[in-house]
Parts: sequence; C-alpha cells; structure tokens
Amino acid sequence: MNAIGERRGASSNRTGAPVAPHRRPRRIGGARRLLAAAGTLIAILWVLHAVGLDTAWSGFTILRAPDLAVMLGLLAANFALVSARLLVLLRQFGWRVGGWAALRATAAGQAADLVVFQLVGQVVGRQVVLRASGITPAVTTAATVYERAILFAVAAGFGLAGALHVFGRAAVAELVAGVPWAEAAIAGAGALVLALWSTAGPRERNALRRMVRPGRLAGAFAATALTAIGQALVIASFVVGLRAAAPQTDMLSLVAAAAVVSFAAGLPISVNGWGVREVAAIHVFGLLGVPAGQALAVSVAVGVCAAAIVLGAAPLALSRTAADGAVAAHASASDRGAEARPGEAAFTRMIVWLLMLAVSVLVFFQVPIPLMGSVTTVNLADPFALVALALFGLHWFAARRPPPWRGRALGTWMLLAAAAMGVAFLIGVARFGVTPWALGNRLTGLALLAGYLSVGALAVGGKRALRQLVQMLLLAAATVTVVHLCARIGTAAGWFEIARLPPNFEAYAGNRNAYAFQMLVVATVAAAYATVWARGRRAILSVLPMAMVLLGVWLSQSRAGLVTAAALVLLAFVSGRVHRRSLAQALVAAAISVGVITIAPLLPAILDHIGSSFVSGLSKPAAVVATAPPAAVVATAPPAPVVATAPPPALQPVSDGERWESLTRGLGLWLDHPLFGAGLGAFVHGHLVETGTPLVIHNTLLWLLAEFGAVGTLPWLGLFLGAVLVALRHLDAAGSRWAVALLGVLGCFALFSLVHDILYQRVLWLLLGALLALPQAAAEQRSTPQAPRPKG
Repeated sequence: MNAIGERRGASSNRTGAPVAPHRRPRRIGGARRLLAAAGTLIAILWVLHAVGLDTAWSGFTILRAPDLAVMLGLLAANFALVSARLLVLLRQFGWRVGGWAALRATAAGQAADLVVFQLVGQVVGRQVVLRASGITPAVTTAATVYERAILFAVAAGFGLAGALHVFGRAAVAELVAGVPWAEAAIAGAGALVLALWSTAGPRERNALRRMVRPGRLAGAFAATALTAIGQALVIASFVVGLRAAAPQTDMLSLVAAAAVVSFAAGLPISVNGWGVREVAAIHVFGLLGVPAGQALAVSVAVGVCAAAIVLGAAPLALSRTAADGAVAAHASASDRGAEARPGEAAFTRMIVWLLMLAVSVLVFFQVPIPLMGSVTTVNLADPFALVALALFGLHWFAARRPPPWRGRALGTWMLLAAAAMGVAFLIGVARFGVTPWALGNRLTGLALLAGYLSVGALAVGGKRALRQLVQMLLLAAATVTVVHLCARIGTAAGWFEIARLPPNFEAYAGNRNAYAFQMLVVATVAAAYATVWARGRRAILSVLPMAMVLLGVWLSQSRAGLVTAAALVLLAFVSGRVHRRSLAQALVAAAISVGVITIAPLLPAILDHIGSSFVSGLSKPAAVVATAPPAAVVATAPPAPVVATAPPPALQPVSDGERWESLTRGLGLWLDHPLFGAGLGAFVHGHLVETGTPLVIHNTLLWLLAEFGAVGTLPWLGLFLGAVLVALRHLDAAGSRWAVALLGVLGCFALFSLVHDILYQRVLWLLLGALLALPQAAAEQRSTPQAPRPKG
C-alpha cells in the first residue's frame, strides 16, 4: 500500500500492543550540555535577527516587569498543558509515556518550530525524542495531525467569536459571503465520499471504524478541554500586554481582538507565527485605537516570551535521565489486542492512506492570502503535504538510506535544483534585496513542492496504491467540476445566487489556466490507467469522471489548455498506448455535455418560438417563411451565460500584450545575465518598480534562464530529462502503464509551460513523486520477502 509499511516490520507483542525497547539510561555529559547551550544561543540570536533588535527592545520597554512575568507564567502554563495534551493523544493511539518524556518531546517540537514550518517542526522535533521509546514516525505524525485539527477548531471558534465583536456581524457576514463556503464544502464532501467508496477496502474500513469507536470520545474530549484552556492562556498573555499598551480599552474588546490574532498566529503558514502574528496585531488592535507601534510591540513581546519559554526548555530535549528507562510502557489491557491496535506496518499504511486521501481531495482548493506585501496562494492540502514531508524525511533518515529515486540519479538532480534556487535567491538578495515574492512565494513554496513529492513517494508501495491515487484524483477533479458547473447553472437560471462568482470557469483554482492544467494532468494519468477499469461495471468509474474532467478543460476556455488537450488526445490515439475505446467514450460524453450546456439555456426561447410559429402558421401559413423571429425570443435569453468564454475583444490585446512583453523582457534579462541569472524575483521586482504592477514571465524555461542563468537551469533540465529517460526505459516492459502516465504528465507540462509559468502546480509534483518512486519501490518489494497477510 505504501513505501514505509512494506519496508518495516511490526514491532509489537503477541497481543498487538506496542513494546518500548529497554534502553540503558544515560545522563547528560559535558558535550551534551555545551551543545544544548550553543543551540539555545544560536536560536536566540536567530529570533532577534528575524524580528529586529530595536523592535524587540521596544516591545519590552512599554511593558513593566510584572507584566512580563505574568506573560511568561501564562505561556509556561500553556507549555505544560501542551505536554499533558501530548500524553492524552499518544494514549489515543495505544501508547503510554511518562510525563518527563512528553515534556522533552514538547520542548523539542516547539524548538524545531522556531526554524521551520510549524507542522514539520512539531513532527520532527517530537520524533527525535519519542523514537527512544519505540514510537514510530507514523504514530507521532498521527498524534500531531490530530492535535493540530483540535487546535484549529478551538482557535477558529474563539477567533470567530472575537471577529464578530471586533469587526461586527455585517463585516464578518460579508467576508463569509465572499467565499463559496457551501459550494466548496459540497464539492469536498462529495469528492471525499466518492474516493472512500471507490478506494477503501476492508482493511481501510476496519481501521476507520477503530479510529471513530466510542471509546475514543473521552480522550478527544480531554484533548479538546486542554486545548481550550491553553488557548485561553495564550489569549490572556496578549491581553496583559494590551492592558499596558491601551489601558483605556474595555476588557471584552481586548479579549476578542486577542482571540483573532492568536488564531492567525496559529495558522501553519509561517515559522512559529512570526510575521503573520505581527501583521494581524497591527490591523486588529488598530481597530481598537491601539497605535501601530504599540500593537507591534505587544505582538513581539508575546512572541519573544513564547520563544524564551521554548528555548529555556530546549536543553530538556537533549537530556536523558534514569526515568527514560520507563518512559514508554505497554499499552493498557483495554488498548491491547489486534482488534484495538493494528501493528506498526498496518498503522503506518493507514496513516499514509489517509494523507493520500486528504491531499487528493483538497489539492484542488486554493485560497489566496495577503501576506508580507504579496498574495500567497495557500492550498488546503498544504498542511498535509508538510506533514508528509516530515514523515518522509524521518523514515528515510531512520532507514539510513536515500529516498527511492536514487537508482536514476533523480534525487541528485532534485538536490541540485533546490541548491540552484537557493543560489538564485542569494544573488537576488545581493542585487536588489529580499522581495516578498521571491521569499514567500518561490523559496518557501519549494518546501511545499517537496511535501507533495513526499506524499506521492510515501503512497507508492505497489501498483495498486498508484491506481488508488489516480482514482482519488480523478473522482475529486470530476466532482469539483460538476459542483462548480451546477453552481454556475443555478446562478444563471436564478435558482440561487453565489456572491463573487469568478467570470471564468476556474472552479477553486484561482485561475482558469491553472484549473485547465490540473484537469489535463489528471485526465492524462486516468487515460493511462483506463485499461484497468475498462471491464464490466467499473468502466463507468473512469469514463464518466474522465468526461467531466475533459468537459472542465473545455469550459475553462484556456487556449493553452485546449491546444495541449488536442495534442495529447491526438498523440494518445496515434501511439495506441492508452485504451482508445475508453478515451473515445469519454470524449463523446464530454462533447454531448458541451452540447447540452450550450443548448439548454436557449430551450425556453426555442420552444416559445416554435409554439408561436405553429399557432401563427395555422392562420397565416404564407407568413411563416417571411416573418423573422419575434423580438421576444431574444428578450427571453438568460441574463448571463453559464460559462464565460474568452475575454472581450477590447481586453484580449492587453492580455496578449502583457504575455509578449514578459517573453521579450525575460529574454533580454537572460541575455544580460546569461550564466548565473539576475536572481530570484528579479523580473517581478523590476516590473513592479517600473509600472507598479507585478508580472511574471509566461514561459517556465525562460523564467529559469532569466533568473537562474544557464548554470542554474541545468539541474532543472536534468531532472526533466532524467524523468523522461526513466519512463522510456520502462515503456515496453510489462505493466508499464505508470511509464505512459509519466510521459503524459511530462508532455502536458512541457506544452503548457511554453505559454505559462506552471512549475509550482501541486498536482504535478504529487504525481511526479508517485510515478518516479514506483520503479524503485517495486524493485524493493520484489527483493523483500513478503510477510503473510493477516486474515480480515
């Protein structure tokens, strides 16, 4: 089912309960103490550098010593509650650890949060400590995701209540109305149900039933209660600082504003909340009359106090005492048994399957968030991708072997490509400084792409797992298309009204070209695997969803999408590498759908015209031919089309003009810096300085050449060509559908990237991670003796 579960044996006793290995207690030596002190000092200096020494100092000068002491005490109490919550969550998965181990794991996780994304830091830092107790990365990952879900729900509830008080009911209602929450919820729920119905086998269903059994409700309630108390303590720490900065403001308003800022700081889109917390504090506290400088100072003071608590506890993470020998005990009698607790390998498979399911459904939902002067596109699947990145790294580090792409040197090309981006970023910093687009979009986004690669690589432990991933993506893409189409039809017909419906058919991708590319990539891999579903009743699971996905490409009216689709369809029929009948059936069904959508809005007018012509023809048969259709026929046309086609002629030259401008100026930028490029973000920064509007280069290769140079572009070309060679080597082998799918994805990327910058499309890297890891995973499975499967 997945790469991890097949490579690790279960570590459990006969009853299925996890057994902690007994390790000889060790104490901190002089080297460990020196390392802990050095690490703490480096982290403190990094925090001060990130925030700014003057800003950090101003945050303390407006606060009295008693205020700081109260804030430190509140945040220390929250730290203790987080440790207690970790104990409860680990017990939910059948593990009992000591309080000292939970405290050390919490310290390690929060210390790692100071330098990396919150989710990644939590998983990696905790696992460094908990692995000595025999706890696997899958258990740590599951507990952390469970914890973050509870924290998000509690913080969102507090934040919504605070927003209603600070912004007012009307402002919150307008914000909620501007986002198609109901439409997205229906699409997401429908895709989730279809994916579960089509891919969940008896093993997955049994595991899901175990996870939601009533006996776990008590633990969930305890974790929620601890989270609510901890969140209240964090809010109180903000209030203490605000009372010193704005004593004239009423207490209820301070609590409400602090709840909103605390929720924003907890979102997993920054490093330990820095940046997001400060921007939110200036805006929200400013509505209460708090000056921007004081709002920033309070936010920085809370952040520094929280960091001080974590750094003060960080040496605990490196300590080992005699208590470590009993840090993990056997599960209790109620938690034992194969019925209550799966083995390590089965549990890992289940966690990876859930990650694959979540990412496959949520990857089609994009949310733009203004951040640090630019708009950062956050995908709802991003948190799960970051968790997968941590799990993937922990597994391969523990296995002491490189990732599964080592056989074709693709891993080396990936590392060189990431290094090239780092060098380009440094060149840009030296030439024009740090820009939000280069740092927040491109450099930070590289970690997200690695996360999606990790999801695909984790999920692939065999060809069945890859088929499941393809089926999940296909059903999710088709559901998103159908729901969005119904929303547009209902709005055009006047059945209901959706505020801020985009003019183009783009679903939830934020851009019709990005949406068309998503649909094309999914349709390509689905066509490669259509042979598997071509027999019997299962054929409908591929033909109809594939037709809806192709329909979405047509409705988007993306010229690049339509041209790429035509080229890929022609190549598929000529090469014969796909199931032609299934593809033809999908094309016919998509064409019929296009005809119905086009004719349906005109049916009332056509029927009315036919009826009036028939009645008038009974009395005046000669006038039927000579009389033009009545004016009422035109008046009965719908007020707005269901699908917006290409932009008006007046706007089309502007769009094409900007595209040609990006190509010509990008070429000139490369010629000015041919070897090492102008630096990451150079083109966007230059155009923004000159015109005041951002513009990207509408060609992926030209963008790489302009900002990375020929030297920096070479690793990216090596990665692409290496993937092509992997597919070509296996194209004629038995069971080579994955190689056909890989060539189709790469071909789709190559064609589409000629006129758009699509290197950062998440679906692309999700599928590449699975398709590129499959050859190595399959080889390792053939060389590893398989353990007998348990019955049931």
